[in-house]
Amino acid sequence: MPAATPTTHHPAGAPRANRGEPGLLTFALPGLVIAAAIVQIFIDPAVWPWALTAALTALSALVAVAAVRAHGRRYRNLFDRVPAGLYRTSPDGHIVAANPALAEILGFDSPNDVLSAAAHSVYLDPADRDHWAAEVNQAYGPVSADLRMLRRDGQPIWVRDHVIPVRDRRGRVRYYEGELEDITEQRMHRERLEAALRARIELIGTVSHELRTPLTAIVGYSRLLADCETLSIEERTEMAGVVGQQAEDMVDIVEDLLTAAQAEAGTLRVAAGPIDLAEEAHRAVTGMAARHAGSLMVEVGPTPALGDARRVRQVIRNLVANAIAHGGYHIKVSTTIEGHSAGVLVADDGPGLSPGDEERVFEAFQRGSHARSGQGSVGLGLTVSRHLARLMGGDLTFAREADMTVFRLVLPARSAPLPTPAPQARVPAGAPLG
Repeated sequence: MPAATPTTHHPAGAPRANRGEPGLLTFALPGLVIAAAIVQIFIDPAVWPWALTAALTALSALVAVAAVRAHGRRYRNLFDRVPAGLYRTSPDGHIVAANPALAEILGFDSPNDVLSAAAHSVYLDPADRDHWAAEVNQAYGPVSADLRMLRRDGQPIWVRDHVIPVRDRRGRVRYYEGELEDITEQRMHRERLEAALRARIELIGTVSHELRTPLTAIVGYSRLLADCETLSIEERTEMAGVVGQQAEDMVDIVEDLLTAAQAEAGTLRVAAGPIDLAEEAHRAVTGMAARHAGSLMVEVGPTPALGDARRVRQVIRNLVANAIAHGGYHIKVSTTIEGHSAGVLVADDGPGLSPGDEERVFEAFQRGSHARSGQGSVGLGLTVSRHLARLMGGDLTFAREADMTVFRLVLPARSAPLPTPAPQARVPAGAPLG
């Protein structure tokens, strides 16, 4: 809609109420001619050929006027009923026609309401109207563009404007005729597909990078162990330990990827049963202290809970790995039980998360702004961990307590009723799994 300012609504597209439609006077004149011809024949029968010719001519004109009137009504009906948003505007900025579909697209109650609005008010950026009009003025045929507009309720929308400038004999634009199509849903769908594609590309790049590090170590140390006969027992033992640790890192990465894929496909399942969180915490962190340059303390006591033992270990392992990669020097794993809830806490004395990152870190491929480059991570650990926690009837949360970064896995205590698993909703590609 290149130009628009308030005016009166005319369904047929004319700037005045009856422009383009025959009025009463147009019907009256032929009728007067016919009546006069009949009277003249009675007065002077000698002029009947002339009177008859005049009457027939007037009758033909009357029939033509009636046809034009009927055509105008059909045109108006078509204009008003077509589901596309149609409009006509003049170069001086007046909207001379708008149909109900256009009013619906722009969120107005009627076409008259559309025409009473200021032109710039329907554009998200008022400057877009002038830019678009200038582009249309350069065209001598139909042109199209996707534009951001603003509905009456303030909701931004995307529209596709198909418009043609109608010119006079001198090439001057007399008015614009166009069609608006609401393509908001199409744009949103396209953006979702593009986001999913970016996520896939990012995932491939991240997985390739994270797998390369342990693979390089495994291949290198394996060759040394096979080819170098001068290595001492201590050196061989150390190299074998590195190979084993890097292999475990690869297993963790693959397990998170498989869990994310199952969650996206809606096939991820958990088997909740009686477990001891203390026992699962010990099993999960076994061997992880060797990866950390600082201290890793495990202070747990019997903590009966309901959950999937394998998935609980996966969550705890992800939380500890996250603390090693991005947390502080001191890491502490502990358990709690309060009422009907049992929990595992993984705390570290690192700098924590920046404001606004508290929920973002649970999104796929996201890290806090203070995060260092990943160690055996593809940016899915916290995402799949929260998803698993909720499937087991619990949750995974973040808090900053006493200068410590705390991730808390909460599950139903064993004395609590068996929870109903969270609904297994399909997760869009590249979207948060939590």
